[in-house]
Amino acid sequence: MLIDRRPWSALAPSRVQLAADGAWQDALPVPPAGPDARTAAWLAAHPGDVALEVFFTEDLFLGVRFTALAAPDRERFVRALCAALDGTTLGFARAFWRLPGGAPLLPTAPPLALEAGVVDAWDEHAPAVLWRRGEPAPDLSRLTPPLREPHPTRVALEAAYANGTWIGRSVSAPSAGGYVLDEAELARAAADFLR
Repeated sequence: MLIDRRPWSALAPSRVQLAADGAWQDALPVPPAGPDARTAAWLAAHPGDVALEVFFTEDLFLGVRFTALAAPDRERFVRALCAALDGTTLGFARAFWRLPGGAPLLPTAPPLALEAGVVDAWDEHAPAVLWRRGEPAPDLSRLTPPLREPHPTRVALEAAYANGTWIGRSVSAPSAGGYVLDEAELARAAADFLR
């Protein structure tokens, strides 16, 4: 799996964020020490579709939708995850990327889909599903025009899994106008996710 290979496995966590209803542009940063009163209040105010992402630099991130967890378990999950992240690297994700009760979140099956989008603005810039399980190969002709424009944050390729998790990898390069899609890197990332 991608996270087990260098250089990815050596990356330390750099930030954790929560979002409701896929609104990553309005994500709530979680303090490195874990949920504070603001985080707890935010979780209480968002009982529906809630997800969390852990970034390892801005180049790779893990995400999980935990809508099925009861309100008290949501805060415990975020607290336990933040505690487990302290002093670790992505290579140890199998140990910390778990639901309350210990169920592992890292997928063992191939992804369901590969989707390209803009980090922290996913739904705002016409993300594109490039591949679904059962298709022979990713289809880069599905890339939308907005994904080819410069953005203030990175363009990423996400591998989405059946258990409500995803792994995202930057597929962009810095430019004068921000970040632009790098199609060669996109093809490499897709091949990494599908091998």
